[in-house]
Amino acid sequence: SSGINAEYGGYDFYREVLGSPVKVVAPMVDMSELAWRELSRSYGADLCYTPMFHSSHFASSATYRVENFTTNTADRPLIVQFCSNSPETLLKAPYSALIPLL
Repeated sequence: SSGINAEYGGYDFYREVLGSPVKVVAPMVDMSELAWRELSRSYGADLCYTPMFHSSHFASSATYRVENFTTNTADRPLIVQFCSNSPETLLKAPYSALIPLL
């Protein structure tokens, strides 16, 4: 992976940033936590997703972030998902945990 760059788009993002993953583990309700992602990667998954996080809770509560978002250096590439009914809140959430948002 060459790092995060907002100038990548489409196929360039897929190839250069994500590393051209072939085996992708789609997000599942209540089943995309770190332990599941580690197990999936041990069976060859190239890319995983986190569970969907509520951006308002994620942006405003360190407890919510600690209890719901875990990762490690082997958990890459990783797509972090946020939901929101407010664009402003959506944009605050990733920066609460220093997660790059493209």
